[in-house]
Amino acid sequence: MPVLILFCLKKFYRTAIIENILIPEDNRLEDKTAQYLSAMPTEIAVTYTLKNKLQELFKEIYIHRFFEPCRTVRKCTWNSIFCQWNILHRNADMIEFTNCPHTKQIQNHLNNAIDDFKYDQFVFYQTYQDVVVPVSKRLGKRVLLVKIYCYCPMCKKLFCIGGRKHEQDQDIVNLIEYSILGKQVMKYVEKEVIHRIGRKKYLGYCHNFWDEKKKILLKEFGIIWYSPRAFHPEMHYD
Repeated sequence: MPVLILFCLKKFYRTAIIENILIPEDNRLEDKTAQYLSAMPTEIAVTYTLKNKLQELFKEIYIHRFFEPCRTVRKCTWNSIFCQWNILHRNADMIEFTNCPHTKQIQNHLNNAIDDFKYDQFVFYQTYQDVVVPVSKRLGKRVLLVKIYCYCPMCKKLFCIGGRKHEQDQDIVNLIEYSILGKQVMKYVEKEVIHRIGRKKYLGYCHNFWDEKKKILLKEFGIIWYSPRAFHPEMHYD
């Protein structure tokens, strides 16, 4: 019980610091970060139609392209989806879903644990995608979207038949690290930091790395960047 109380106190402390101090202060600051915030990751659509005359031959190629923004994609059978459906949806925020005349009963059967062999003809895809929702000028909250898509061979479409949205408490990140241009800047700066302080790790190395990274970003690019210790003031880093 004491451990749980301590965890809750740390969680409350972190939340209060971020919401009441970090985010308001970030909105007051001015820099050039906005110039580097482009093409942030967005949620993939709940329905996708394969638009090609040779749909069967190139089906997997077009499906792969649709799922490219996802962190992980796993091809599944009806049996595997049926076995894990309840686990996937337990204690989670539901996401938007859709279906077609051929798949409209699938979710109902899954929710009611009805194992229907007729769905063996369908192909299912379980996806994991990180989406960043802005909460201030430079900061965002990372949200994990876990979805189940069903490919209907009759409609030649993918349908999101269910899933969940998982928001970790105050999983705050720098928006620039999820921008296409921002990633390039970060890669360059981190190489420059290693060139200056070396690769060999020692006690306190991470603090030196973050301080140097923050200094270069502000001086050379006019970008304000926050280190992990700003997001987790209750933690100790070595």
